[in-house]
Amino acid sequence: DSRLTGVIAGIHDRRSETQKQLVAARKRLKRDDFEASAQALVKRVRWRGDLPEPAFVDVARQSLRTAVDEFLEAAAADLSDMPHLHAMRLAGKRLRYTMELLAGVFEPAFKKRLYSVVQEIQDKIGRVNDHVTAAALLEQWATEPDARDAELLSQLAAEELGFAESTRRQFQKWWSPRRVDELRREFDRVKVVEPRGKEQPVDRPNRGIA
Repeated sequence: DSRLTGVIAGIHDRRSETQKQLVAARKRLKRDDFEASAQALVKRVRWRGDLPEPAFVDVARQSLRTAVDEFLEAAAADLSDMPHLHAMRLAGKRLRYTMELLAGVFEPAFKKRLYSVVQEIQDKIGRVNDHVTAAALLEQWATEPDARDAELLSQLAAEELGFAESTRRQFQKWWSPRRVDELRREFDRVKVVEPRGKEQPVDRPNRGIA
């Protein structure tokens, strides 16, 4: 279909233009010596609270527990609603970043097993989000004044929304109550590796998921 070829060519043109902007942004950061600025910022980081500075291991425990609880709370919502699923994806992203930052505090299984589970969840939700994003972009392009083949773009957008819904249903079927309970139990069993080598379970605060 020559019209579809034209749409694909248009997508390539937009991608090329976006890449140029990214390259320009990278050059600007290098010119401004972003790396040196980041290192200087790290050196200025210090405890500014009125109370004694807490041990990093205690902060790590609480930070992980908070991120886990927020993720499980978002995951307990009605995931047939796309905004709820999007909120779960964002909570999962925050949990993954928290795990990356604190991995050195916890036992090796934390990174080998739990991180890969959270990554798998994010990948599955990400595929739904990819279709939703594609649909939004195609519909946006279809409404632009100089849009070519606006009807085809709208048709492709509708198809992407269909793919998004199909992928969402597959994820919701996979994300079963049993899987949720298993993940919750695994996080409850995570142990902190203390400097002296003693492993301690992560304390669960009172505000945990009911």
